[in-house]
Amino acid sequence: MKVTDFLGVKVTYDEDGQFIWAVDKDAGLQKIADVRAWGAIQNLFKNADGTIDLKKASEFQDELGKWIVDCINEKLQPTVKTPGVKDNFHNRHTHPLPAKRTLITIIVLEQQKEVKYLCEWNPFDPSSYPPNDLPAEGYLGTAKVIEGTYKGIGFNVWKQNNSEFIYYQLLN
Repeated sequence: MKVTDFLGVKVTYDEDGQFIWAVDKDAGLQKIADVRAWGAIQNLFKNADGTIDLKKASEFQDELGKWIVDCINEKLQPTVKTPGVKDNFHNRHTHPLPAKRTLITIIVLEQQKEVKYLCEWNPFDPSSYPPNDLPAEGYLGTAKVIEGTYKGIGFNVWKQNNSEFIYYQLLN
């Protein structure tokens, strides 16, 4: 067995428990790690009076967990090694997603294979949400599948992770 077989299609970070979960092709979960080091992390955020800024320390621990998940997911993504992908598809980290609604094709990793979906890109628009119901910070928008088996499914995109997709191609 290879490590990639054990990890499945992606890993995710759970902010509530500071866990890192492997997600298999059937959406089953396997806990693979706890993000620890609280003793060291909290001491990085001491106030002048010696107390600890627990909010900043907690945010840093979550940032660390997300960073580890991004590293693992990047290693699981074969897209960077696929000939032609860089030429025909944009990396959303180096070429920002469109600021307006448009058609795109995205590449999603499923069972260690790249699958392309035709989608309607809907960028985040704060004015379309009630003020008390805004998505969490980092939400960029949703790529909604418009044909095939997964028609209507939305791939939500977050600045801070790569779990949905990285590569896209503009169609109009």
